Amino acid sequence: AISQCIDFLKFLAEKKRIKVEFYCDGMTAPNVLADHGHLKQAMLNLIYNAIKFNRDEGFVKIWCEAAETPGFLKILVSDNGAGIPMDRIGEIFEPFNRLDFETSAVEGTGIGLSITKELVELMGGEIGVESTPGEGTTFWIEIPLDDSDTEYAVRCEDRKSVV
Repeated sequence: AISQCIDFLKFLAEKKRIKVEFYCDGMTAPNVLADHGHLKQAMLNLIYNAIKFNRDEGFVKIWCEAAETPGFLKILVSDNGAGIPMDRIGEIFEPFNRLDFETSAVEGTGIGLSITKELVELMGGEIGVESTPGEGTTFWIEIPLDDSDTEYAVRCEDRKSVV
């Protein structure tokens, strides 16, 4: 699902000359207990925002790691864009709230992150964000792992790709 999202957004990254990297660092490809469509939409939203709100010639890194919560996989999407002021972090998951971006040239409605939060929570997961103004932002989701080899499990691709 993640590699498909990167391939789908490649044109936008190339337009802004943004390097996109994805890897599951030292992990075998884990299965997560998630709806493929919901996970793909959540990842599309996070990767799209990381590219869209990034600076030209920036970077986006996407990686998987074991979550602190046992039985969960953590997927992180990090950029080196403008960042989000700490006092505004609580607002980013509110529908139609674009923070100060409504006065910028970047288009959008401000619903992507609220939809992403809802999708992740519907799959039994959690979403969070860390940001440093002037340095960038990292969004993360934690999704339940599936160790049963069921047909509806989604595999986190075990490869490195760079755009």
